[in-house]
Amino acid sequence: MQQTQHSKEGIARVMLAATIGNVMEWYDFAVYGYLATTLGPLFFPNESQTAQTLSAFAVFAVGYLMRPVGAMVLGPIGDRFGRRAMLVISVTLMGLSSLVMGLLPTFAQIGVAAPVLMVLCRMGQGMSVGGEYTGSMTYSAEIAPIRWRGTLSSLATVGCLTGFLLGSATDWILKEQLSEAAVSAWGWRVPFLLGLPICAIAVWLRSSLPETQDQVAREDLRVGKVFKDITRNYRKTFEIISIVTGVNIAFYLFFVWAPDLLEQGVAKGEPWVQGFNTMSMAYQIPFLVMGGYFSDRLGRRSVSIACVLMLLIVSVPAMHLCQSGIKSEFAIGQALVGIPVSILFGLQGAMIVELTPAAIRCSLFSVAYSLAIALFAGTSPLIATWLTQSLKWHWGPVTYLMVGLLVSLWTLFTMPETNQRSLMQVNSAR
Repeated sequence: MQQTQHSKEGIARVMLAATIGNVMEWYDFAVYGYLATTLGPLFFPNESQTAQTLSAFAVFAVGYLMRPVGAMVLGPIGDRFGRRAMLVISVTLMGLSSLVMGLLPTFAQIGVAAPVLMVLCRMGQGMSVGGEYTGSMTYSAEIAPIRWRGTLSSLATVGCLTGFLLGSATDWILKEQLSEAAVSAWGWRVPFLLGLPICAIAVWLRSSLPETQDQVAREDLRVGKVFKDITRNYRKTFEIISIVTGVNIAFYLFFVWAPDLLEQGVAKGEPWVQGFNTMSMAYQIPFLVMGGYFSDRLGRRSVSIACVLMLLIVSVPAMHLCQSGIKSEFAIGQALVGIPVSILFGLQGAMIVELTPAAIRCSLFSVAYSLAIALFAGTSPLIATWLTQSLKWHWGPVTYLMVGLLVSLWTLFTMPETNQRSLMQVNSAR
């Protein structure tokens, strides 16, 4: 792979294109999770409240289960036809899926077809995200100078968190300004439809992105060879899954499941939950960039180990605080987890790019990361709901998190440092 030198202005432009696509993708993807308790009665009305919530989160999890499928489709496109093609296709698929979702009739209007169509839309969203995050992270890391690779690639993750933040903020404003009846009647459609103009801007910006991979190298790549190489690199696949699993479980438990749990229980009908959740994600943005910067200077492995150890220490008290229903304790609980989580998110993209061979980088990164999310992290709200409501195991979710963190820690201790590694060296190391 030949890396082309770009001016500061050129790098700024391409980083904007990569980041705004992530904003749109993750805004649309996250909105469903924040509206899960509203959508449950509209699309699964013949079930109990607990069953409605489980069904809604099951559809939320479907999006994550489709991520490996999207990774297997979009990843080889990124390796064979270029990173730009992969990024344009992924953002277009997300925009179309969310548009249809916002226009869907409810169960009361068309019966069982409503939840079926909702699932299909969620599957489209999941396929899109299966290539979006890893594709934009790969692109950002490849185009960045080696000394700033972690810092610049962290901006792609800033886009993801900004999308989550905007989804949370939209849900907060919606429930603050409209009555519960209005939200159920029509207000829930607004967040899905708002993503369309961002999608159009992202497609326009990404269509002119420069490539980061040699055309000659891509011409010799075949899809069959891609999957053969992924299979041959199965150890790296397991390594990537182990590295990213713990921090992603932490994020989905504390910033998706815990706020929804409060809205169903002790803080039912109170909009402050999403307000605090939104502010918690807002302060994480500078820590994402700090994570990339510190990993450039101190090493990705050492910073990762420190943050995972911090999460192991604070997870139990943080979960207790988040479930108390007291505003100040909820804010403190999210802060305890949010700082190490955001630092890890800021550096992990560059770390994984440095671990993967260039010829199959999009495919291997996308498939491994998507499997981690699909199997362990994206399903964590569903698992946590089942553990607490069906099994009545209050500490089940945090136990699940601790196991994921310990697996991540073990892998980090066994891997080498990568922050000074040339991406060409990774390619030749195969």
